Amino acid sequence: MRTKKFSIKLSELFTLLLSSVTAILIAYNYSKSYDLSYIMLDKMQKEITSNIINVTNKTLEISANHVHILSKLNGENKDILKYKYVLTNLMKEQLASYDYLSSIYIANINGDFLQLRRYPKLTLRTIQRDINGSIEYWEYFDAHFNIIKKERKNTHYDPRERSWFYNAKDENHWSSPYKYATSKELGITISSPYFDQQGIKMKVAGADITSAKLRTFLIEQSHKIQGDIVMFDEMQNVIASSFSNDTSTDVVKLSQFNNSPMIVEAIKKYNCFDKKRGLLSDKEGEKYFYFFSDFPKHSNMNWRVVLLIPQKVILGDIISTMYETIVISIVILVLFILIVLYVSKKLSQPIIKISNQIKSIETLHLNMKIDDNSQVEEIHQAQSSLKSLQVALSSFIKYLPVELIKQLMEMNQEAKVDGEEREIAIMFTDIENFTTISENMPPKEVALQLSEYFEVVNSAIRKHDGTIDKYIGDAVLAFWGAPKEIKDPCHQAIKSALMIQKLTQEINEEWQAQGKAMFKTRIGMHYGKTLVGNIGSNARLNYTVIGDSVNIAARLEEINKHYQTYLLFSEEFYDQIQDHYEAKYIDTLSLKGKTKSTKLYTIEG
Repeated sequence: MRTKKFSIKLSELFTLLLSSVTAILIAYNYSKSYDLSYIMLDKMQKEITSNIINVTNKTLEISANHVHILSKLNGENKDILKYKYVLTNLMKEQLASYDYLSSIYIANINGDFLQLRRYPKLTLRTIQRDINGSIEYWEYFDAHFNIIKKERKNTHYDPRERSWFYNAKDENHWSSPYKYATSKELGITISSPYFDQQGIKMKVAGADITSAKLRTFLIEQSHKIQGDIVMFDEMQNVIASSFSNDTSTDVVKLSQFNNSPMIVEAIKKYNCFDKKRGLLSDKEGEKYFYFFSDFPKHSNMNWRVVLLIPQKVILGDIISTMYETIVISIVILVLFILIVLYVSKKLSQPIIKISNQIKSIETLHLNMKIDDNSQVEEIHQAQSSLKSLQVALSSFIKYLPVELIKQLMEMNQEAKVDGEEREIAIMFTDIENFTTISENMPPKEVALQLSEYFEVVNSAIRKHDGTIDKYIGDAVLAFWGAPKEIKDPCHQAIKSALMIQKLTQEINEEWQAQGKAMFKTRIGMHYGKTLVGNIGSNARLNYTVIGDSVNIAARLEEINKHYQTYLLFSEEFYDQIQDHYEAKYIDTLSLKGKTKSTKLYTIEG
């Protein structure tokens, strides 16, 4: 019943569509050619404008996300210089990935300042402020971010007095275009503040974006319409244009835009009569269409775009081809109606089946059988592609947490750079003396035995709702509490750790009986705030955890060597499990790179 219903709808749809198109084409005559040209013009300008706005908005949204992440890193801790290494590495990655960024920086309410700038030289600028004044440090890099020179200067620069700092009141603040003092380029600035729980501004991150890339993009788009494009802000300051002779680096009002008298005339009509579209004539009688369009409200950018298109570009050969179109359309209509009535019945059944299989794949139910025996080439290709997708997804879910993949598919959004700070439990494991063991084994045997070992570790982690971040040689990094929030992450983590010890002891006994080397696992565990999410560039992302908590877990795993232990966890981790597990105090020491001492605990058994 369902197949028949679909078949009828499909044939009716194609017949109605083709009949309507043909009727419209036949009904239009010579006198209506101008109306048709206006329709095509309107469609073209909407597509071009939409593309310009979407690409620009997406480009700037990436920058906004980077700045937002930078401002949120380390939460309410305003001491940006304490985390200079982490912040600098993040800024290096962002500056290296996006060539339209001129510089990226962050400042706090104390006036401390950290900036990575591209011009005039690749430089890291650090300002440290105290009651005695300010000291400025400059570190110069080569193209690979190797330090080639250092300088120390006295400075009177105070980032808190800059508009990007004190005007940053919402999540993202966009400046008007202005000339950069160093590179003399025209550009804009985006800044993102971070407020504590009392609503006090703790720090602000910002980035400078050059207009040069926008101009290049506008020039490419202007070739499609054989016209001109100008982008401007709410104050009618020109941000970028497609004019090849627009070489000015000064901020120019649209009403004073000397590159095009037609643009100036269009803005007059826009300002006086609020006309967003219309027709203009120059001194020679050449006619031009103009169109004004706004950026969407959700972009938080009060920008606009104006297109200027010669009328002759639109009319072209429309009239001469209209009669040919009418004759061809009638013939095609008759043929297509006959073909559609027959083919739609043949297509409906496999299409419905493919549709149901796609729904199953969307929910990651990948065990169904997919046929690829259709005699219709397009359906056969769809079946083959769906089968390849099934195989690819079956393999892909082995690389990423299934919960993360389901979450992305439910949201129906593309993965993008994003992160959040969460309280999670982190585990870092390593095999004792693995380097020595592997040197005395053939590589193939090492790989097979290591794979068997990872199966044991993986089963213990997954059984207790853990997420495996990555395998690092013989080491494993795992965490609890993301992407899916779980109750008592430390309890689940310690269960996994004890299970790993139990299972590895059992498998080591088997290996020893077979004359194989034993893999003894050292485990370090910590609980704390950690940045977790999609980290990387827009082209390649990794769902991972970064931050100080990860380093602590790794260091605890390594310290096992000193105490001849195989499981160590921090005081923060101990506080979460002390009511349910009998832990043994080991020592109190300062970890490398930490000023605060840490108590170490283990569980014997």
